[in-house]
Amino acid sequence: MDGSTTPTGELETLSKIINEIKPTGDLLDQLDQFSLKVNEVIPFKKCILLHERDGKSISRGIMYRSSGRLPERDEGSRGRSWIGPPIGISRYLACFEKTEPLDNAFFWRDTNSGDIDLDPRIADLRNQMKGGEGVAGSVRSLSSDTGDVATLFQLECTRGSLRMRHLLMVSFISFYLHSSFTLRVVDSNWQDEPSGVNLTAKEKEVLKWVIEGKTSWEVGRILSMSERTVKFHLKNVYTKLNVSNRAQAVTVASRLRLI
Repeated sequence: MDGSTTPTGELETLSKIINEIKPTGDLLDQLDQFSLKVNEVIPFKKCILLHERDGKSISRGIMYRSSGRLPERDEGSRGRSWIGPPIGISRYLACFEKTEPLDNAFFWRDTNSGDIDLDPRIADLRNQMKGGEGVAGSVRSLSSDTGDVATLFQLECTRGSLRMRHLLMVSFISFYLHSSFTLRVVDSNWQDEPSGVNLTAKEKEVLKWVIEGKTSWEVGRILSMSERTVKFHLKNVYTKLNVSNRAQAVTVASRLRLI
């Protein structure tokens, strides 16, 4: 097998595993099995998978990270996967030095530059890959049906061990993940998973009355607070849900079963 050949059998096996990933309660187990199979083909130290959609009716992000081996199940396992507002794949990728992409894949290297004004979630992921290098695939699509959808599949591994076939394989994997996850996020209900969003009691109260169609002034009268305070709580809700208006906030909060 030379450096430019991508084994068809390996790709078929990986595509079958990806097709079997479904938004159920055992999503973490499914992604673990996928990660183990990838590690057999492209040995890696760490893996990060991000998928996010920002559309008219839903704004959602999925994060998964792994060391390439099957971990013991404990209370910390949930921290390896997360579903909630999008993290921002473009902002995260800006933390790294990247080569020109081949199809959807590229080599990356951490520049060890200072972290300035990074979102805490991005900073956490960046810290996971800090000082590392490897290969990644990134795919983005935009349509009236799905909105802006993006997927990132990032592996930390020794750059010198990587060949052209690894780039081609990661390009294939990232594109296949993007296609498969996009269909499931659009057509399926992911709300059995924890949302990763925590609204305060006041924020929930305000949002509840917003759902009833009350104006900020009316909500203030009901909850004995100023209109300015109501708007302050609403602004915090928008930020946590990564939305820009009341309709989006109600839709996302309802989907995440926050209210």
